[in-house]
Amino acid sequence: MFWKRLWGKTAADLIRLYMLAVYRPRKTGFRPPEGPVIYVSNHINHLDGMLLLAALRKLRPCALVARDWFEKPVYRPICEAANCLAVSRQGLDTSWLHAAREKMAAGSSVIIFPEGHTNHGGGMDAFKPGFAMLAALTGAPVVPVWHDRCRAFHRTELRFGGEETVGRAMTAAALGAEGERFRGLVGALGEEKGR
Repeated sequence: MFWKRLWGKTAADLIRLYMLAVYRPRKTGFRPPEGPVIYVSNHINHLDGMLLLAALRKLRPCALVARDWFEKPVYRPICEAANCLAVSRQGLDTSWLHAAREKMAAGSSVIIFPEGHTNHGGGMDAFKPGFAMLAALTGAPVVPVWHDRCRAFHRTELRFGGEETVGRAMTAAALGAEGERFRGLVGALGEEKGR
């Protein structure tokens, strides 16, 4: 067990340094939050989680990661050391919701990719409403984040929007509407880059 934790911590630290050195994230519009927030971002590739964890490292956020990564013996210790939470992409698994609420109660912010999968096509798919449910349950603000693709030895821009509140209604229609609203907010941040 000791060796797995040591491996996980060492690998997570090396990946964090790699992300900072090779992808050099630049945070535009970022304002340090006064308390825990929920960051929602587009999901271009598998580096996104580690990129945001590295860029926001001083806040010690946690990130939701597909459960399949936790099921791979080599990656599980890295995910745990990097402060990731497992979430199932299929079914109605809500265990992540309880774990995220505990992290937020302890002061951590949470990074969520509401598309639920990587999207290499350039656009964004519909946002799943889990982030809105977490916001409604905790009262935490939600911050939209857009980033361009990670290209080695080029600056990767992370564009942050302002803190937004989510309504307390927990109906499927209300949560779905919040998903669409935040998909639009993240998309608008991407459009700002093109201007």
